[in-house]
Amino acid sequence: MKQVITFFLLITMSTSFVSADVTVPGTKAIDYCTRITNADSFPDYYIVGVVAGPMNWQATILHDNECFGIGYKFNSGAYYAVKKTEAYRLDEINLAESDWREAQPALERLINEGVLEPIPIKINRVLRTKMTNPKTGVTDTHTLTLEDGVFTAKTRRTTTYAPRYIALPIISLIAIALIILELRRRKRQ
Repeated sequence: MKQVITFFLLITMSTSFVSADVTVPGTKAIDYCTRITNADSFPDYYIVGVVAGPMNWQATILHDNECFGIGYKFNSGAYYAVKKTEAYRLDEINLAESDWREAQPALERLINEGVLEPIPIKINRVLRTKMTNPKTGVTDTHTLTLEDGVFTAKTRRTTTYAPRYIALPIISLIAIALIILELRRRKRQ
């Protein structure tokens, strides 16, 4: 029994030292999502989200209120408008996904040829918040307008907060105290 408890305590304590993505001390990463409220409102265009990263590129046609996140911290993202008659050309980016070095030139070529029209929306890579701030997620909601062939966006930010649960840490401390008391009791016997 003592070996099991010791093993459990060692595993529990060691997990606090192991981390693949280290955040800045005193901060934590939070979920981030960006949405277009009226992506389906343009009869001649698709709104496209492009995720670009060191290992993958993906162009996705987005629909109203669909969450667009860029995933891994080294990825970046951007919005584009593509005419529905030219949407098949998105495969030039997606087919290059197996070799991401080909995707960047494909994207630039589509922009230069006027197939993809950039939409000026800033997409954050990784959001961080102070540990004392209980934010769990941020959603940027954009409403697009199209005037004279140019897209613009009106942005609204929504923040979600975590409920403050104190019961779990208290229960954990009580359990540890009970284990210590039990170990002391058995040691005396």
